[in-house]
Amino acid sequence: MATELDVINEMLGTMGEAPLNQLDEDHPFVAAGRRFLDTANRRLQAKGWWFNKELLKFVPDASSSFVYIPSDIMSVRESDVRRCRFRYIQRGDRLYDLSNSTFEITENPVYLDVVRLIPFDELDHLAQNAVALQAVLRFQLHYDADPQKTENLKQEFADAWITLNAEHTRQVKANFIHNTSVGGKLALVSPMGGRSRLPYPGIGVR
Repeated sequence: MATELDVINEMLGTMGEAPLNQLDEDHPFVAAGRRFLDTANRRLQAKGWWFNKELLKFVPDASSSFVYIPSDIMSVRESDVRRCRFRYIQRGDRLYDLSNSTFEITENPVYLDVVRLIPFDELDHLAQNAVALQAVLRFQLHYDADPQKTENLKQEFADAWITLNAEHTRQVKANFIHNTSVGGKLALVSPMGGRSRLPYPGIGVR
């Protein structure tokens, strides 16, 4: 599994810099490299994948009736899809009731599908690879922008993205089969041939 140091050293390698033995904050490129990595990690995970989507139960605070959303949760959505429209959204670090225009939540408990931000060091290795390549590419575009290096990194990232999406499709299908009865339900599944339909993230923006 890759570490933050591994990715920073990949970034430095695009500049012809020697690798570091540890993350030295005094190095002129380390702080920038860590920002690129954090941004790439957040952008990729925000889409929601098999490894960072969870169903969680929230209980309103006893005194305020507020539901506070932990800082590692990137987005929330009601798990009850039978409703005609969504009632709850996230505003700041709290859940907001759109129907009653209030932060005071009367439903107890509230079940939400969440997209959780996973630390880079704990990511699935395929996701790690895609995040790392996107971060290195953006770093290279910002500091070096050698055309051949850029094209090579773009191709590596494109390959990693396709592989990650293929694994996502496989995991989602496997979970569906495992968590539902076979009778009648499998007929509702639409086959997804060819490339994944998940949106491809822009990689040429600095």
